[in-house]
Amino acid sequence: NAVIRAAADALEQAGADVDALYDVPVNKEYPPVEDLTTQVVVAGGGVSGMMSAIVAADQGADVVLVEKLPFLGGSFLISAAVLTTVDSENLTEYDDSLETAMDFVRAVNSDSVHQPDYDYLAGLLSQTGATVDYVIDDLGIAPTSYSGGTYARTQFGEGPVLAEDFERILQEKGVTVLCGTAAKSLVTENGAVVGVNVASEAGDYTIHADK
Repeated sequence: NAVIRAAADALEQAGADVDALYDVPVNKEYPPVEDLTTQVVVAGGGVSGMMSAIVAADQGADVVLVEKLPFLGGSFLISAAVLTTVDSENLTEYDDSLETAMDFVRAVNSDSVHQPDYDYLAGLLSQTGATVDYVIDDLGIAPTSYSGGTYARTQFGEGPVLAEDFERILQEKGVTVLCGTAAKSLVTENGAVVGVNVASEAGDYTIHADK
């Protein structure tokens, strides 16, 4: 919107009839949409969705990734790409124990009225080192820095840079990425999720997944 307003302002200063330009109808023609069948479908193209799609493709699956926005990355695009790191094989100069990380979590929540599920958080944190090692060793993305103190962290440049690396890897691994495609509801069969109903400018359709 800011870009559109700036362009409109520049045109107005040049003497153009901006209102007339807004009134021009835009008719887009799309080919008919058809249902798709793949092995794995991932809904959401944030960092978690991109990583899930990459891992599934690494294991040999045909993967379709859908994202409602016209680009990938989500809120990670405004992050510093700093990942909490517990028990990483690559981080050796700092205390990256689960105990240290959990001590920090408990300290920052000590006065909270609503306490988090510490067992659940411990389970999540215990996987972070393996995730960081996968990004470094398997995906070949080098960290820019490590840090310690209250808990261990690994930084990969900035959010947009790491998201761009993930998008490149998705392409290299043959993942089908459908931006501008919103997941609307899950398709279930005998209690199992077997697909997702999606909506795009071209129309609504279903992506079936058989894994």
